[in-house]
Formats: sequence, structure tokens, C-alpha cells
Amino acid sequence: MIDIIPTIVPRTREELEEAVRIAEGFSTRLHVDIDDGLFTSQVTWPYTGLGKYDAQSISLPTAVSIHVHLMVQEPLQIGLDLIRAGAKSVIGHIERCADPSEAEHILTQWRAAGAREVGLAILIDTPLGDMERSILFCDVVQMMSIARVGAQGAPFDPRAIERVSALHKSHPHALISVDGGVNAENVSDLLAAGAKRFCVGSAIMQATDPVDAYKKTLAAVHT
Repeated sequence: MIDIIPTIVPRTREELEEAVRIAEGFSTRLHVDIDDGLFTSQVTWPYTGLGKYDAQSISLPTAVSIHVHLMVQEPLQIGLDLIRAGAKSVIGHIERCADPSEAEHILTQWRAAGAREVGLAILIDTPLGDMERSILFCDVVQMMSIARVGAQGAPFDPRAIERVSALHKSHPHALISVDGGVNAENVSDLLAAGAKRFCVGSAIMQATDPVDAYKKTLAAVHT
């Protein structure tokens, strides 16, 4: 199954709510990037400062299924807090796992807390071999396709196509998701390389007509 999921990097709870309002017109899911200001240079909701957030204040809209991508230094606890708030899918970063046993521990804890799907993302400059021993613990592997993460609108890095192809060849049954600079012009190449899920940010959510942009992206993978 091919998935196209609208993506947002909300600075505030209000931006998250507005993104949900837009996304529910054409999607049942919303991919939410979360930055702690430490793993990336940006601080986004629910963080209020570098690595700081109030767990008790976290709540999630329910109109769509929320998928969270944690670009944070300490992913375990905030992942648990977001799951308790209703997040259905949680993705951490392989770069924040000391070794495969820590990756397994984090993903196991998230599953036990009620996440329907757990996985790991990998930055475009991180060797794919770093993910090798952790893929078996993942429901999804998310490959970043921009050089600089943390802000929406960064240009697509074509190296991602070769990286998706390499991972697909070594792990043909892995669900590969791509996040960063994805649009109607490159999505078919990523699909041909082996990706099945596409997290699309500015190309949809910042379009003049998000519904039309979503339809064009969807059509691009079926041509």
C-alpha cells in the first residue's frame, strides 16, 4: 500500500490545530515533526525551550491519527508522553540510540505503552550500516531526504533515491518512509527505488490549495 501523509512542523499548539483542520479535509493522518532545539537548531511544540516541555500539558487533536517524528536528544520519555496523549505512530532517530539494544528498548517501551507503530529515522549523512541491526525492531524505517533537518521547505537531496534503493535491496520487506522535500516531481522516483510511504510537508501543507496538491502528489505515484 502506498501512503502519502501530510506533514507539519508546528511551533505552537495553535499551528498544530490549524494543520489538523487542513489535513482532515483529505487525509486521516498527520505526520508531526517535533524538535527539542538540541538534536536540531529549532524548538517546536510541545517544547518550550531547549529540551524542555511540560508533560502534563501535552494533548493531541483527535480529528486525525497523529504520527510523531521525534528529532530530539532524549526520545524515550517524550515518546511515552505523546503515546499517552494519543499518538498512534512514534518514530525516533537511530542517531540517538547508543547501540541496537537501546533502540530495541525504546521501541519496545513505546509498543508497550500503546503505540500502533514504532520506528526509527536516519539522517541522510548517517551510514545505512548504522541502522542494520535495528531494522528488525522497526515497523517502519524513515529515511530523511534533506541535508538540513528541523525546518519545513528544505530542498530535496537526490542522494535519498540511491539510499532508498540500497535499503530496499538489503531489506525488501521493510516499510520505507521518506521525509523531506518530497513532492509530485520526485515521489515516483522514490517509489521506484522502494519507498512506500511519503511524508509531504510544504508541497502540500503550504500550497495555495492543499487538497489539490495532495491529489497531484497521489496521482504522481500512479502514473
